[in-house]
Amino acid sequence: MGLGSTQTNSIGCYNVILESVPLMLESVKSASVKPGSVFTIVDYGCADGGTSMPLLYACVKELRQTYGDDLPIHVIYEDQPVNDFKSLYLRLQGLIPGPNSYFLDFANTFVSTCGTNFYSQCIPPESVNLGFSSTAMHWLRDKPCDITGALHHTMITVPEETEKFKNQAAHDWETLLLARAKELVSGKKSLFRQLAPIICLQLVSGLNRDVRSPGA
Repeated sequence: MGLGSTQTNSIGCYNVILESVPLMLESVKSASVKPGSVFTIVDYGCADGGTSMPLLYACVKELRQTYGDDLPIHVIYEDQPVNDFKSLYLRLQGLIPGPNSYFLDFANTFVSTCGTNFYSQCIPPESVNLGFSSTAMHWLRDKPCDITGALHHTMITVPEETEKFKNQAAHDWETLLLARAKELVSGKKSLFRQLAPIICLQLVSGLNRDVRSPGA
């Protein structure tokens, strides 16, 4: 813990997040900010924060250019209680190598963490201006069954097992979206990006191919 290894070992996730920057900036630009309010961004399933740092830096920079230094910006990082939040704070303070930290470069920015899980409500109602998650929501809430002869659900060969995982994923997705709907300020947006099954299979198989990763 505190080594900041997630970014180094997650280049696929990092690339997916970089592809999300234009979509996130579009959401920032279209957001109406009331005078005296706080702009809150949440990174769901943040890991050590390294993969999303360039994206959040771009969002904070855009907000500063549009609204100036008077707008308080609050970034909340959400993940499981056992997550490596130590590396996250070291990154924000520039104490381990990595992308530039918006926390150091922009005034009036605030950071907090939420050690829960994104299948429950994590943030107070109607308090999130912009939500984000990338390559995290393939983690299901429960394992519907054991997998025969494989370690990853993308490599399932038994149709009955595939169906059980599909049903579990559909139920979890609905649960997750209902929780996010409670947290979002009315009219605001969340962006969720996920690796497609073919990409997951290539990553699990150890293949190195140049394939774009469509968001879910």
